[in-house]
Amino acid sequence: MSDTVPIFDAQIVKKYERRRGSWFTSYPYQSQWREDPCTADVDFAEALRRNVPAGAPVALYVHFPYCLRQCLFCQCVMVVSQDRTLYRAYLDKLAAEIALLVAHFEKTGFPNVREVHFGGGSPSILDPDEFRHFASILSPIVDFKTLDECAIEIDPRFGIDADMMRAYHEVGINRISFGIQDFDPAVQKAIARVNPPEMIEALLVPEVRALFTGVSFDILYGLPKQTREGHRATMERVLAFAPDRVNVCLLGHRPDIFPHQRAYREEDLPSTEDLVRMRIDTIDLLLGHGYGRIGLDHFAKPHDVLSVAKREGPLMRTVLGYSRGRCETILGVGPSAISTFPDCYTQNYYSLDKYTECLDQGRLPLVRSCILDADDLLRRHVIFAFITHEGVSFAEVEGRFGVDFRATFTEELKGLRELEADGLVEIDDQGIRLTPLGTINTRHVCAVFDRYGRDSYLQARDLGDGRRSLQRSVNHAATP
Repeated sequence: MSDTVPIFDAQIVKKYERRRGSWFTSYPYQSQWREDPCTADVDFAEALRRNVPAGAPVALYVHFPYCLRQCLFCQCVMVVSQDRTLYRAYLDKLAAEIALLVAHFEKTGFPNVREVHFGGGSPSILDPDEFRHFASILSPIVDFKTLDECAIEIDPRFGIDADMMRAYHEVGINRISFGIQDFDPAVQKAIARVNPPEMIEALLVPEVRALFTGVSFDILYGLPKQTREGHRATMERVLAFAPDRVNVCLLGHRPDIFPHQRAYREEDLPSTEDLVRMRIDTIDLLLGHGYGRIGLDHFAKPHDVLSVAKREGPLMRTVLGYSRGRCETILGVGPSAISTFPDCYTQNYYSLDKYTECLDQGRLPLVRSCILDADDLLRRHVIFAFITHEGVSFAEVEGRFGVDFRATFTEELKGLRELEADGLVEIDDQGIRLTPLGTINTRHVCAVFDRYGRDSYLQARDLGDGRRSLQRSVNHAATP
């Protein structure tokens, strides 16, 4: 498959751009998981016993929910507060969650934590002493000196300077990710996130950059006031910084779920045609400057571990994006955090009052879970193969799962006929491959193999505790 993007049929591209559906960070996706705390607690304990023996390599995701301001594009699980006493109170609760994990590990054996990812919210609003305390809370299960990777998401606007970056390095962080979104001043104003390129330039001076093995930028397209020309200018500024990874994602515009997204006007959003052209401009620019496609909306330089994993090893699709495949299990702590096991997903409460209530009662704050059956495991493997390697080998799937691919997926192969006719896939006796046009519409190819989402698709925050957590009162009810 060529990495170049051909001249495309705009009508075909727009046809698929209008289709809603999952981005398949998990399968089944969260709206299919069972919301039952008692079941989730049992599922977590059994999955841990079944999949994580003593010494097993695992990754740890740690969620810090607070932000200083509301960004208008955001769909993250977060609470706006400038009260630093709340931050400390939350870290005390996080310590209680870690203690409950330790109690589990004392029964099953302690895993070998190889990666730690700090996300949010905005963990970067903590000052150096607060962040060192944050990291120390994890010390019962994490040795920061021996990690393969330790990453943090950074909002560059608030108190981030060279001293803070050095503090991250001293703790053990070796990969940093900046939430840029866009460099156009009009767009930044429209989304209430002003971080001009000069702000990033002041942070990424050579002596600071040398402290970290990787730098990532997160960019959004589809934002209010964004134009094709403005987005291209942003991407050119991004390339001038030469980050190791670039994630260029489509805005999740769901004002029916996220009230703050009503603060900008629908008519200020780019047209479908402009969205398509922004995506193709992005791919052309990144591939033209030596980045490789990791999958969907992620790109990396050839030396990056994700690029190496794509060429040589087990690149994996995870709830955190992509992984080089060190760890099959990701343990999540903090509100909304997801734990991923080879055959199970569990998720913590989103709402801070419920999260706190569980910990006060000596229980892990689990609300959702999903045990994958044999068909789920098979379909997830096929879907993730499209996402990570742009195709599926019939022989590989048959050898791994002991099935006849064509007999098992007779209806799905019929469902691919439309996509084949539209030039998104090529099918022969060996397997199914995405065309360059198909790589722009990967998730729609994946959707053919999704047994849950053929009729409708629900956002994870569209039901149960996910929607409840959008009420400010249930989060501020957890204040001391």
